[in-house]
Parts: sequence; C-alpha cells; structure tokens
Amino acid sequence: MTKKRIFVIFDVEHDEDLRNRVITDSQKEESTFDLADWSVKEAPSVNSREMLKKRMGRVDVVMVICGEHTDNAAGVGEEFAVAQALQKPYFLIMGRSAATSKKPANAKDTDKIYGWTAVGLKTLIDGVR
Repeated sequence: MTKKRIFVIFDVEHDEDLRNRVITDSQKEESTFDLADWSVKEAPSVNSREMLKKRMGRVDVVMVICGEHTDNAAGVGEEFAVAQALQKPYFLIMGRSAATSKKPANAKDTDKIYGWTAVGLKTLIDGVR
C-alpha cells in the first residue's frame, strides 16, 4: 500500500499539540499517510511563498487543522491560499470542540469541518468528502 503524502496547515502559535496528535496518528501501524510537511513560523515573503509552493507541490492532500484561532492566523491563511491556488485536494478537520473550531478566513462557505477520528481521517485522506 502506498501511503498518501500530506501537508498539515495549523496555527503555529496555538495548536502545536494538535500537530503532535497528527504526528502520533501518522506513526500508527495502520496509518495510510506520511507527513510530508507542515506549517512553519516565518514571516511571509516572496522567497518563503516559492518554497511553500514547492513543498506543497510534492504532497497528495492538504489537511487544515481548525482550532480556536485558525480564522485569525496569518500563516494559516497564507498557506491555505497557496493550497487553493495549486488546486490541491484539501479538507478541514476539527482540532478543538465544534463550538470553538474555526475555519481559515479564506475558506469557502461550502467547506465543512470534519470530526477527527481514525476512520474519518483515513476516509478524508483517501478523498471521500
């Protein structure tokens, strides 16, 4: 079985614990994905955008972890805009409670935030939405 390569977008300032959860999920024997890359804490620049495009160009799918401050996280918005511009398949996943998980500011109204379960994550990574 070939594992899918995913890029994880998350709020670096507030959701490091959620990134760690993805790392743990990826290391399980039954995991169907490998982490290819994830958000970095750097100021956006022309050079960083080009590097981001290259990194994101090498993945199969983009996972956006939605936390309490995702809608105001500049890095999340920048990375999500690149994923959209590259037309990468993506999904939004609930990192916190349903009441507090927020979409990126530039998400579409039709973008749904999915619950975070092992079966659900596998299904989303496989493209079922």
